[in-house]
Order: sequence, then structure tokens, then C-alpha cells
Amino acid sequence: MVMHPRVGFKRVIDIIDGVNPFLVVLSIVGLFCEYTSIKEYVLMPNQIISVIFVVDFVIRFISFDIKKYFFKGYGWVDFLASLPGFFFFLGNTPLLTMFKIVKIGRFFRIIRILRFLRVFNFLKKMKSDSTWVQDRIMQIGVTIVLVFVVGIIFVDNRVKSSFYAQEVKSMSNLYKAYDSDFLKLLDMDKDIVYYISDGNIYNRDGIVYTNYEEIKTLFNSDLKTYVTIPLTSELFRPTDSLALPTTGIIKSLGIVDQYQNRIMLGLLTTLLFILTIIIFYMGFVFAKDMQIIQLVIDSFDAGDDLLLKQEAECYKDENGELKIVPDESELISLLKVAANISTKDNLGGNDMLLSLAGLGNGGLESNNTSSDKEIPELISDLEYTIGRIYQKKS
Repeated sequence: MVMHPRVGFKRVIDIIDGVNPFLVVLSIVGLFCEYTSIKEYVLMPNQIISVIFVVDFVIRFISFDIKKYFFKGYGWVDFLASLPGFFFFLGNTPLLTMFKIVKIGRFFRIIRILRFLRVFNFLKKMKSDSTWVQDRIMQIGVTIVLVFVVGIIFVDNRVKSSFYAQEVKSMSNLYKAYDSDFLKLLDMDKDIVYYISDGNIYNRDGIVYTNYEEIKTLFNSDLKTYVTIPLTSELFRPTDSLALPTTGIIKSLGIVDQYQNRIMLGLLTTLLFILTIIIFYMGFVFAKDMQIIQLVIDSFDAGDDLLLKQEAECYKDENGELKIVPDESELISLLKVAANISTKDNLGGNDMLLSLAGLGNGGLESNNTSSDKEIPELISDLEYTIGRIYQKKS
């Protein structure tokens, strides 16, 4: 849907639209990099981009009619793409910390790929695609991305829960096999960061560790996944917000992170490939269909049916007639009907059609009386004439 900003915001929106494609590309590249070995170097740039998306959404929210922008202009997609930025601002609030909602932010970063569709707005200008085509591409893209997001959340939870269950079982068996010797566990598994014995936390050097805030920070790390593996059912609370087993280990799930990164990169690559196909292939298909509709409109608008007849020529039957046949494309049927209406045999001449439309025998320039008419009024007259002809034929 084509929307126009409020007075005073057009220049700002033009600037944002000019910068937005580059930000979207950077955002997508950064999203892919988050699942590679350089993750720690792209977290801060990605957070900055998230904040910029929040600013972008807020500016658009106040620049356009709110209802039209949010529901018809896909403003809700911009809002979802901005959620990682909102989570960044609210990351230290008690509510988000309690429910660990910040972790969900990485899934909403995937929504940014929807803006990848808007990067190619220039195709609309190059190919003269209609807003109908753009809306259909956005609708299909939105559906696919949302399905992928739900699937990714499911896969992420399933992968981690499955691996975690295996780790708990494996560590418990090893702990028993080593006769409760933590030193042997440490030598065997380099991913163990701390071990807990009789309610005391020890680092790998066997020194008692009491920096509980740092331990809490580990569990909220964006770089690695850290978990507590209980080796007993009893718990103790070193702080009000931290509950740990009296005997257990704290380790990073390095293998899980590697598997998850591979899965995520595969899913993101597939998603990006599908969206690219939608943009170019589906856009081409939709645009090709719209060419017929645009040809019909332009032919009647200009009072020149030459191109219309040429386009319909290949659809004539063996008798040289344009007849609607069962199961053919609705657009081809439309082309045939329009070509039949514009022919002299059906109308009694093009001059008759132009005369009924108020254009005279020579079109717009040949009739001084009708030349004073506004173009929309002439088109309206022409549409009324076509309607009358349809009624006579039926």
C-alpha cells in the first residue's frame, strides 16, 4: 500500500528510506555472523543496528497515519524487527531478567530479514510493478518468515533440551564411575568451568569461588551456553536469585553451540534463498500477469487498441475469433474480452467508442470541446461506455 508521510516528515522518511537498504543488508550479515566463530566481534555492532531499527520504527510511527502504517503498511513487521532493540533497552529490568526474555530477542532478529523484501523496492520503479505485486510478495514473505521463526524456536529448544538431558546422564554416570572424583572429571571434560561440592563452588584450580554475580552472568551469556548439571537432588541458594545443587558442575555446552550454529546457518541460508526466489521469480510472475491488466487500462485510457490487438492475436482460434474457452487463465479471458470490445466488429468502429466516451472521432486532440475535460472524467466516461457494451452483449 502506498502511503504518504505527514507534512514535515517527507524529507526525514526519504533519508531513512535511502539508508534503510544498507542497514538491512548489514543486519542480515550480522545475523549470519552471530552463528560463526566471530560472534563476539559482531554482538556490539548488531546491538547498535537494533537500536537504529527502534529509532526507525518510532520515526515512521509518528510520520504516518498510525492505523494505516501499522496494519496496512506492515508497520507491525517493523515493530517485530525492532524488538531486539527494545529488549536491549529493557535488558536489565527485573521483569526481563526474571523471565529471561532477552534470549527471545535473537529470534526476532530473524524478522529483520522481512526488510530484505523492502531493499528491492527499486525493482518496483525499474519494472513498474504495481502495489498489488509488492503487497503479495510481502504477504508471502511475512508468512514464510513467521513459519521459520516458529520452527527455529522449536528446533532451538529441542536441540538444547535433548543435549542437556544427554549431558546430565553422561556426567552422572562418569561421576559414579570416577568414585565422585571431580579432578578426574575436570581432566576428562575441559568445558567444565566450576564444580560444586557440599554447597561450595570451586574453580578448575580447586579454589573456592564466591563471586556469585559472575556466575549469574555466565547463565545469561550471549557468547556461549552455560548450564548447571546436578549430581544430587539437594539445592542451596548462595543468593536469593541463584539456586544451585549442593553437588554438581557448571559447564559450557560447546558441542551444543556448534550444532545449533550449523542448524541455524542452514535454516537462515534456506530462508534467505526462498525469499530471494520470491522477490525475483514470484515478482516476475506477478508482474507478467499485471502487464495484461495494465495493457487493457492503458489501451482504453489512450484510445489506442493497436497493442491490445497485437497481444491478443496469438489467442485467436482457427476461425480468427477470440472466444473464451474453459479452464483458461482469467487474465487471458480478460485480454480476449477487452480486445473484442475494442474491435470495430463488436463496437461498430472505434470512432463510436470514442464518441460515446466524449472524445470525438480524432481522440483527445481532435475535439476542442472535449479537450477541456479532465482526464479522470474522460476515463470515467470510457468505463461507463464499456459497461453499457457489456450489458448489451449479455
